[in-house]
Amino acid sequence: MSSLVRFLFWVIVFSFLPDHSNAQALKIPKQFEYPLNIQPRLNANFGEMRPNHFHMGLDLNTQANENLPVFAPADGFVSRVKIESGGFGRAIYLNHPNGLTTVYAHMNMFMPKVEKFLEKKQYEQESWKIDLQMPVGLFKVRKGQIIGYSGNTGASEGPHVHFEIRDTKTENCLNPLMFGLEMQDHVAPDINQLVFYDYDKSIYEQLPVMVGLVKKGNTYYPIKKIELPYEKVMIGIVARDRLDGSANPNGIFRALLLKENKPIAGFKLENISYDFTKNQSGHIDYMLRSEGGPYVQLMHRPKYFPLDIYPNEINQPFLRNENIFSGYAIEVSDVHENLARIEFEVRKSAVPSFNNVAGQKMQLGAKNLLRQDNFQIEFPVDAFYDAVHLQVKTKLPTGENEISSSYETEPSNIPVNNAFVVKIKPNKDFVKIDTARVVMRKIYKSKVEVKKAVFSKDGFLASFKELGMYQLIQDLEPPKIVLGIQNGSTLKAGSIINVSVSDNLKSIRSFVARVDGKWIMFTPRGNQYSYRVDEHFPLGEHLLSIVVYDEAGNQSVQSIKVKRN
Repeated sequence: MSSLVRFLFWVIVFSFLPDHSNAQALKIPKQFEYPLNIQPRLNANFGEMRPNHFHMGLDLNTQANENLPVFAPADGFVSRVKIESGGFGRAIYLNHPNGLTTVYAHMNMFMPKVEKFLEKKQYEQESWKIDLQMPVGLFKVRKGQIIGYSGNTGASEGPHVHFEIRDTKTENCLNPLMFGLEMQDHVAPDINQLVFYDYDKSIYEQLPVMVGLVKKGNTYYPIKKIELPYEKVMIGIVARDRLDGSANPNGIFRALLLKENKPIAGFKLENISYDFTKNQSGHIDYMLRSEGGPYVQLMHRPKYFPLDIYPNEINQPFLRNENIFSGYAIEVSDVHENLARIEFEVRKSAVPSFNNVAGQKMQLGAKNLLRQDNFQIEFPVDAFYDAVHLQVKTKLPTGENEISSSYETEPSNIPVNNAFVVKIKPNKDFVKIDTARVVMRKIYKSKVEVKKAVFSKDGFLASFKELGMYQLIQDLEPPKIVLGIQNGSTLKAGSIINVSVSDNLKSIRSFVARVDGKWIMFTPRGNQYSYRVDEHFPLGEHLLSIVVYDEAGNQSVQSIKVKRN
């Protein structure tokens, strides 16, 4: 029996065996050592709620330090290396004989022979950004071997190691705490609120009923009687988990809704694909969260939801509300089976009232076309988690480079499961527009996104994944380049060349540096690019050229003569 098969056996055995004591009772077969040589502590866990996605691994605390050695938790080989300015930053992947892959992100450095191989491939591809599949077995590692050093690269808000365990074949992320990592956990989750919805209305077109809880012993109870004017009731919870000695609010592992002590609904966060991590937006009350409320996790599968975190065998979509009080319980547990329980009763108080909602209704399970004047959005079949009415607010252009009205979807804080196509017809005649220099700008609150607009016979198209305000912009202004060295500068090995790049729409598409026509590798950090003079910059006098493009295709070039001693 393989290690992965044994692991799945233990998952099945322990999946639905709640332990009512607050003790670390579940002993999980150990498959991996902790990859840092310090006291294990988490900044975040698997399944923790994040804006628009589930957190897909563990954030390992590095005591606010960088460059801690990171060790292979088991034998294996380096299977992949990924470098990007956002996201994981610098990440290394190890494949192991048990059918699992471990991932280490936000690293500063990899082991030297991997770094050398990586740099060779970056120069071959003329790209700092790279996603490199490594030859099988080329870089073998033994358990306890240093594979690199921790850092703060990519979309990291402080020094730590983002650690994942994946199924090698499917690349699904598995909850790393299910693999016996040394982590002291004797603390049950905290449950803060019960939340109720009318199933017959869209979750986006109603105000939830939020009920506070009081803890008596090991059980939570509502602070008031729960009487709801709904025929069908959908339930959510506000809850968090903690580990020993840490006040950090972590995500919960499992929640079960029970009637007469039998599970009728619930979810478990143990196996999630990156293809579906964005479905977290459907698992929560997205509108409430976007307006500053808490993360409410739904106990019932949303009306459309492709991610399999709600077990089919206990998938009751709602509670049938009765005229007498009916008793229910919710059990919330972590991987180590520390358990918290709510007991409550619900009854029907009156017949619900239905208010007409303005706007065009977006239907579930169908293509939807939202159209107004010179604007339209075509939504795919799988766009929405629940039906919703949308309107469009139009505003005339005010700037010289604005070639269309702006069109704002209302509401804009509705999650969309899949990309959709926006089409806008400009207010100006096409003959007065440089169609090759048009972008579409989306604004939602403080977030701005700029996409190259594709010209069609009666408008411009661009694809987006979030709602907001859209407008066509004719961008004829090239980006600006500021070199940190002057023409005629003398350099030596180890000298740093810094380049600052800016754009009127803050949309840099590409940056390329060459010495006498040969590519050299600058490292980006935001709009700053830097290069440390090395063996790729030869001795003597040379022409250093920087070429930058923005999203609209405007080009800037700056060249200077430099000498290397």
